[in-house]
Amino acid sequence: MKAQFGRYVFLKKLAVGGMAEIFLARRLSFGGFARFVVLKRLLPEHRGRKAYERLFLGEARITALLDHPNVISLHDLGKLDDAYFMAMEYIHGLSGAELMAAAARARTPVPVGVALRLAMCTADALQYCAEGIDLDGQTFGVIHHDVSPHNIQVGFDGAVKLLDFGVATQVGRPAPAGRRGKFAYMSPE
Repeated sequence: MKAQFGRYVFLKKLAVGGMAEIFLARRLSFGGFARFVVLKRLLPEHRGRKAYERLFLGEARITALLDHPNVISLHDLGKLDDAYFMAMEYIHGLSGAELMAAAARARTPVPVGVALRLAMCTADALQYCAEGIDLDGQTFGVIHHDVSPHNIQVGFDGAVKLLDFGVATQVGRPAPAGRRGKFAYMSPE
């Protein structure tokens, strides 16, 4: 699957969600520079639909606010051929869900030290999202709303990243209608 999309080359489709499709891609630049990224692109059926474009751009806006070792980084945001897209940091590894599934297949629990590290890094990320301070001295006030093993990426190098701010909200900003998370991981309130 080596299709070109602007300065990106799609290498592999990773997932398709309700709003967007996600690819492993390579960003091409001057002098042969290339970097792996995760490219999220609005689905064709939602292009030109203002409500979906607002949700997509809202996710990008929130992700771009955040700069923390345990939060995925946004590298690029754009629109090409009527398709909004965002390019994010690629973490070579497994999602928390894939890690848990691998442990289950091996009939062994995730090691306690690994589980604790994932929990601590995720808690650090969530605290930063909620209480971190922007350049104007204001707290971010970001609430993720969809923390689950699927949205935690564990790098083979030990990196732990919280990702997918698609249903996140920000205190003091209106929450768009239709935002949801995974029912099994929602808080009771």
